[in-house]
Amino acid sequence: WLVRLAAASCLFAAASSADEVRVGAIVPTSGAVSMFGIDAVRLFELLPDLLHWSGTSHRYRFVVEDGACGKGNAALGAAQKLARLDGLRLFIVGCSGEMLQAAPVFEQTGSVALCYACSHPDIRKLGPRLFRTFPDISNGVALVSEELERRGFRRIALLTVENSFTSAIHASMEIRLGSKLALVDRFLPDERDFRTSVLKLRTVGADALYLNAADGESYIAAMRQLREGGIDVPVFSYYQPGDRAVLEALGRLQD
Repeated sequence: WLVRLAAASCLFAAASSADEVRVGAIVPTSGAVSMFGIDAVRLFELLPDLLHWSGTSHRYRFVVEDGACGKGNAALGAAQKLARLDGLRLFIVGCSGEMLQAAPVFEQTGSVALCYACSHPDIRKLGPRLFRTFPDISNGVALVSEELERRGFRRIALLTVENSFTSAIHASMEIRLGSKLALVDRFLPDERDFRTSVLKLRTVGADALYLNAADGESYIAAMRQLREGGIDVPVFSYYQPGDRAVLEALGRLQD
């Protein structure tokens, strides 16, 4: 996505006649998924020189605000400040929660925004100036659901945290799997004690589990307690299993 982000910035500049192009960046620099925003901020420090070397006559300045991935009203407040008070009209956005929350401000101010990690299905319903470079999560859920059915699982449990990202996965799985979902157990974003979930999984006798976590810390805690609690069914998830910190923390527990 870094290459796409740089290319998008070039397109933004083409639409401006100013010597300096100010680009608002609403990305998560705090909270459980701050790694998505911190990496972007590092790129923003490099992009002005990269774009200068590409031959552009514009100078770039990225104005960063923490959108906290849509937690609370952080992204809305950031959009209000950057678009209404600072007069910016070009934006890069980090995640679905931020884009969904800031979209009304972008549309009302005629702003153009590109999101590099927006997977929520509702993103496609936003205005014609709001874009993303990330696939719709519904497509991924369809593939996972087909795999679960192909492997013959009939009692599937869903352990899910509820935020703008995971709620889309949850809703899509409800539609795709229907009666095959034997259990839907919700947990809070800062939850780290999953002993009750282990008991529920034992009770329903699930033969597969989708662990719908939004960050590595909760995924690690849940996986460790599930395995230690004797839940040895196949576990499916998105993004977290391949995260470096997760691999180092769990080792063979994910096998």
